[in-house]
Amino acid sequence: MKNKLKYFAYVTLMMTALSCADELDKVTPKIAPGFSALSGELGISYFAKGAVYINGFGGTYTTIDDGLGTGFHILVYGMHESMGDAIFAPWGNNNFKFLDNPTDFKFDDGHVSTMPIGTTQPFETKLRNNRSFGATNNMLVEWTYMYALNNGMNIILENVDKTVFGGDAATKKAALKAWAHYWKGYAYSRIGSMYVSGLVIDKSFTTAGDFVPSAAIIAEAKNQFDQAIASIGGITSAADYAALFANIMPDYVLEKGLPTTAAWIHNCNTMKARNILANHKISALTPGPLPAMTPADWTEVRTLTAPGSGIAASDGVYVIKTTDNPANSIIDPFFGAVGPYATTNDPTYFISEKLLQDYRAGDRRVAQNFDLLPSPQINIRGRGYNFGSRWFLTDAGTGAFPATYTYSHIEESGVDSHYMTASWEENQLMQAEAIVQSGGVVATATALVDAVRTAQGAGLAAIVPTTAAAALEEIRSERRAALLFRGVAFYDARRQGIITDKSSGGGRGPGGALNVPGWDHETNQVTPGAVVLHETTFVNRNAFINYNYLHYWDVPQNELEYNAPKAGSSVVVSPN
Repeated sequence: MKNKLKYFAYVTLMMTALSCADELDKVTPKIAPGFSALSGELGISYFAKGAVYINGFGGTYTTIDDGLGTGFHILVYGMHESMGDAIFAPWGNNNFKFLDNPTDFKFDDGHVSTMPIGTTQPFETKLRNNRSFGATNNMLVEWTYMYALNNGMNIILENVDKTVFGGDAATKKAALKAWAHYWKGYAYSRIGSMYVSGLVIDKSFTTAGDFVPSAAIIAEAKNQFDQAIASIGGITSAADYAALFANIMPDYVLEKGLPTTAAWIHNCNTMKARNILANHKISALTPGPLPAMTPADWTEVRTLTAPGSGIAASDGVYVIKTTDNPANSIIDPFFGAVGPYATTNDPTYFISEKLLQDYRAGDRRVAQNFDLLPSPQINIRGRGYNFGSRWFLTDAGTGAFPATYTYSHIEESGVDSHYMTASWEENQLMQAEAIVQSGGVVATATALVDAVRTAQGAGLAAIVPTTAAAALEEIRSERRAALLFRGVAFYDARRQGIITDKSSGGGRGPGGALNVPGWDHETNQVTPGAVVLHETTFVNRNAFINYNYLHYWDVPQNELEYNAPKAGSSVVVSPN
């Protein structure tokens, strides 16, 4: 994207944040005020803004620009939503045509079709984890953004104690330290939840070959969130905190106002809970190589997300919004995120049939947000049967239920919240799941699901709980709807065993890890298995999908060629 915030001159200090040596040589900042700019309150404030919103989310890096678009919310969230089968992208850019391409399908009539353009997703994505494939290497994208973000936060921590502040200097220093630790926690959360191993880097513009396993990266994420909470405790002047953050979080990125110190702590706790869920399978019976959730894990999630601990409905959270002035927009003002990219009947990202079947019959979010394509798309470009759908996401909704939550507004700036971290809805649903899994009152859990549905205007009757299993299915279904485009779809598919190969019990449909009835919102009938379109059998409603996706990605070869693992490092290649 060409548009950048006018204040982001300071961000050029750290545009070399990529850890690979060859990238460091290519960067020539257009404006380089130098580190002396960080000695003043205004300079470090603007840097704190740019280091997060541009370098971590909205920025453009040539090494990962493959012509599909740039920005964390387009590429990284797009990858997660597609591998979680909420959307699909049949294009070769950034390797999507292999990234979200299952190994095989079994249709209603019993015939099996395999991936027509390759072998398996693990093989094809690992093959392209090579510098010779350039920006096509999907494994490079999330790594690039998150280590750029981490580097910027290291710069803040290295300079904040030398900065001259007006007003309550102790409050402002504490707030900036909390900001840095919070986003370091987020960066490590993403790295640890996606890569088989990673690097803990606490000094700017440096790297090391000490690779540690994903679990250690997640532990470091928790450590950073805990340090953020400790620093938040040093914010004693609300007025000085607000004055400082007026230059870091402008009005147009606020949802429910600037997060209070209590809300900020709640955000930290909800992210810690997400990390536990995202990196464990639900139980020992769930297919896949992830460690199983233990009673202690469920108790911790329940504690972290409990009222007064996790994000409340009134809490400010961290989002990106577009602005009326495109020159000030952090992301492309029209198509800067995965939701807008999936909008209109000629989209870049298509809506998955498996997403639609997970909405309950009569859910107003379907009628308000989705409509039928002029012609169904089936096996686009002959690249596979995952690339087919009858549905598209409407711009600003259909108008069927105007009071219902509407996912995408490409012509109206500032309406959509593109979530950077967690949300109240996610916290509610994690709390609900933890209550059921830890043996709590099922009706208490389903009431939390009902609250989310009510808040989004789903128009569904209150859940009448029967069994714990039935309640858990309502929670799973609601996560698909309420958390759409918030970057957690892949985590859910992985922890539920859906992406695991069928030989180990994975997949969706008869005999798979997920085999529950859904709903066809066009014909108003039950879908016993997965919905998959075919040229001759048309709408298959009892199909089986063998996704067989990687559970964690390899470390990008772009990193390894310039930063070889030291002796004793963790493995840098995922086992499957």
